[in-house]
Amino acid sequence: MQETKPGPVILRFGLTGGLLSALIFLIFTVTGLSSPDKPTSGYVSGFLTFAILVTLVVLAIRRQRDEVQGGYINLGQCILVGLGVVLLSTLISSLVSLVYTQFIDPGFTERMMAQIEDAWEAQGMSEEQIEAARSWTSFMKSPILTIAYNLVCFGIGGLILALITGLIMKRERPEIS
Repeated sequence: MQETKPGPVILRFGLTGGLLSALIFLIFTVTGLSSPDKPTSGYVSGFLTFAILVTLVVLAIRRQRDEVQGGYINLGQCILVGLGVVLLSTLISSLVSLVYTQFIDPGFTERMMAQIEDAWEAQGMSEEQIEAARSWTSFMKSPILTIAYNLVCFGIGGLILALITGLIMKRERPEIS
């Protein structure tokens, strides 16, 4: 069977991942579960998002291998599919987050930064340390830098995830002699 392009599989699973990740963000944000004073909620939210991405990468690679390419896929194709799913998911959820923080709740970022700074003070950080940390986290105020940061971080994680998944799921086409 002839190999086909992974675009439709990446699109389907990437859109699903992006929408589910955005839904998790919105649920945790609107309900107030997502805040610096509730770190356990952040762990739960992160774990759910990670579990969704792992599941979708596995399902996407399996779909590409078994249904699109007739049961065979090489490591490079696995990485392409997995990384594509993660990056598209990240882009969609980042855009939803951007719309929420810029238009629906424009004071969200400032409130979060104030809570983070309160937590730093409670941990006993000096004013100099807080100022250094504040300058380091100032990129959060720029929506474009936040999206770029998310894409880089999730891209690296997605590459590792796709590589591990690909090493497990690859199935090379036998050479005919």
